[in-house]
Parts: sequence; structure tokens; C-alpha cells
Amino acid sequence: PGDVEAELEVEIRSEIMAKIEEMPVEEGDSVKKDDLLCRLNDKNLKADIESAQARIAQLKSAIVGGEADVEKADRDLTRQVSLSESEATSDLEMRDYKTVRDKARANLQMRQHELAQAEAMLKRVQEDLQKTVIRSPIDGVISRLQAEIGSVVVTGTMNNPGTVVMTISDMSKMQVRARVDEVDVPLVQANQPARVYLQSDQSKPVAAKVIRVA
Repeated sequence: PGDVEAELEVEIRSEIMAKIEEMPVEEGDSVKKDDLLCRLNDKNLKADIESAQARIAQLKSAIVGGEADVEKADRDLTRQVSLSESEATSDLEMRDYKTVRDKARANLQMRQHELAQAEAMLKRVQEDLQKTVIRSPIDGVISRLQAEIGSVVVTGTMNNPGTVVMTISDMSKMQVRARVDEVDVPLVQANQPARVYLQSDQSKPVAAKVIRVA
């Protein structure tokens, strides 16, 4: 006795937490590679993208202003250096202009770092948006459907409910996982020819061979 199963089965999971908005497939349907399996709600992600894009535009404008401030501070300090050579300014004024110049440079650097962070966040959200569309990685049949429209899929371990959306089985190559009595196991070897008798039609055996003995 044994169980007939697909040699290749793929469990479809979501990489983000979201609600299923569209699922054009049902259990038992045949699918091709890259066929749409389900589409997740993407409203929040699209809003996050718009917010990140606005933040980036704001920071770019701030950087332009910061560069102008640094340029002006450099000019003012250069002028003070020239005045100091003719003793037309004090050391205190010189230090004040250096402080203004250093502060302008620090502010510019901070804006540049914030821009890099905002661009990285935008890239991450855009990648998450692409993950809202789940497509089939192989040709096969949907052997198990464990979610439906309106369900919230989550990320996590295999044992958590909601992590597996569906299972796709490649039916082009099947195998039988059979249980052999320990007395008969020494008589079974890999690559031996075999015959499989299905319950649906036991009069017509299916030719097979032993893959391995575990």
C-alpha cells in the first residue's frame, strides 16, 4: 500500500502581510508558469510610495538650498581670511564665520544621508509592491487551496496558519510512496522494475521502477 503524489510540489507563500483581493484560480485548476495566482491589496503600499517620493523631492530641494548655504559660508570665510591679513577683523569674528561654515556643511551632509535613507525606503516599498502579485513558478495543478478572497496572508514559519496560500503539483511526473514490510525490504533495491496497481483500475498495472529505499 502507498500514496500517489507528485514528485515536485511547490508551496506558494506570500512575502508580505496583506489581504487577498483577487484569486482567479480554484483547486484542481491547471496553471502555466507565470500565470496569475492571486493579487494582494496594495493601497497602503502605493500610499507609502507617494509619501516616500514626496519626501525625496523635499530633501532634494533642501540639499540644493544647503549647497547654496555652504557656498555662501565659504565665500564669507574667504573674505574674512583676506580681512584678517590686513587686521581688519578679529579672531572672534573669524571663529564665528568658521562655525557658520562648519554648521552649513554638517546640515548639508545630514540632508544627503536622509536622502539616501529615503531612497532606500522607496526601493524597499517598490519591491514589496511587486510582491502583491503572486504568479505560478511552475506548470502544474493546484492540488491544495488554503486561502480565499478576503483572507489575510501573513509571513512566518510553515506551521503558522495563513502562511501557505496554495500548493502547486507538477503532475507530469508522479511517484508512489509505499510502505514495505521489514521482512521484504532486503528484496527491494533501487532501479528495480515495478508495477503500480491503482484502486481505480487494478486490472491495468502502471509500469514503474524503484527510485530509492529509505
